[in-house]
Amino acid sequence: MHWDDTMEKPMINLVIAGHVDHGKSTLIGRLFEELDLVSKSEKDKAERDAKDLGKETFRYAFFMDTSLEERKRGLTIELGFKPFETETRRFNIIDAPGHSDFVKNMITGAAEADAGVLVVDAQDTLDKIMPQTKEHAILMLTLGVNQLIVVVNKMDLVTYRKDAFEEVQRKIQEFLSSLGFAKMEKMLYIPVSAFYGENIATKSEKMEWYTGLTFLEALDTLEEPLRLVDMPFRMPVLRTFRSRGVGKVIVAGKVESGQVEDGDTIEVVPYGGSGKVLSIEWQHKRFKKAEPGFDVGLALSGAVNKREIKKGYMVCKPEELSEVAEKFKARIMAWNRYIGEGYCPIIHCHQAVVPVKIVKVESTFDITTGEVLSEDTKGVPPGQGGIVWIQPLKPLVIEKASEFPRLSRFALRDGVTTVAAGMCTDIVPKKEEKRRSL
Repeated sequence: MHWDDTMEKPMINLVIAGHVDHGKSTLIGRLFEELDLVSKSEKDKAERDAKDLGKETFRYAFFMDTSLEERKRGLTIELGFKPFETETRRFNIIDAPGHSDFVKNMITGAAEADAGVLVVDAQDTLDKIMPQTKEHAILMLTLGVNQLIVVVNKMDLVTYRKDAFEEVQRKIQEFLSSLGFAKMEKMLYIPVSAFYGENIATKSEKMEWYTGLTFLEALDTLEEPLRLVDMPFRMPVLRTFRSRGVGKVIVAGKVESGQVEDGDTIEVVPYGGSGKVLSIEWQHKRFKKAEPGFDVGLALSGAVNKREIKKGYMVCKPEELSEVAEKFKARIMAWNRYIGEGYCPIIHCHQAVVPVKIVKVESTFDITTGEVLSEDTKGVPPGQGGIVWIQPLKPLVIEKASEFPRLSRFALRDGVTTVAAGMCTDIVPKKEEKRRSL
């Protein structure tokens, strides 16, 4: 399958998230098999490796978890990217890790996504909502994923019971409602057994009580978000590498706004250098231009030192540059700890991961109603919202929510715990530094 320059079908970047072992990679692997997207050699190798490792139930997951370490450990570690299309949509699947040790990789996936699938284990969730289910839901919705399909997986373990599905749905709905997320009515809940193929691409005869959509049908209800084509060009750097053969430096990421064409001059902020785009590539195919939603690599001219272009830097055009923040104002929601003045967590914003300091708390508010709770406070208690000023302790490019909503959203983490999330509303930029040529 090739994606052409016309992109006649809507393109959606879709993150698959959820707690470890709840069946994310198995869900996508089974979907790909149902759509005949897995070759016989790939299928045979996955089944052989699963048997050799004593993990026969992981054979569908191995279509996505291709590294030896992932297969040995039976979990997703790195993000997996895979394109496919249905009759009405084009998708780029982002398979995110579920284990708590790799949540930072999941955040990267959520920052790339237009829509999300939250996979929950029916049997586990009947007992309680698991930690990474909660964390992934929070991160997806606060980082800008506003279309969500909740897949209640492993229905075979609860004998495909309607009451089990409804109880899991109730628990997830109550949890999300408690966080103040308003678009609950736009979320779909689908009971499936990914391993046995129930309700994946065809209706399940074992769940005749369910009259809703299959997983595949639900995917075709997702809408491509409004693309900021007419805004200045912005592409957060996901990674840099050298191309084989010619040895050019490739800067890869998802275009968030504007567009870029062959021959354009770009500048990387805060690296400060400028260079010419020699080619635009994605999955070994060249494009003449890239617009919002495209995950691409830009091959750049000149003696580019890829070590100086960090993940989270911003690719712009010289006449429309992003600004590096000296400090910025934000609306945050504190989850499970007090966020006080002087506190120094790690910010995850688009692809950037840097230490920051809370320098001022202006007020707190109720996250459900928006009602101001205090205008004389030094911190934001758990479960409340706050208006705060944040100082990056390393260079950070962040945008205002009023101009670039997706590039304004962020999560704050402390160790392996997400402690808050929010969006930037105002920026005090650093003074301009001297630029360098690429």
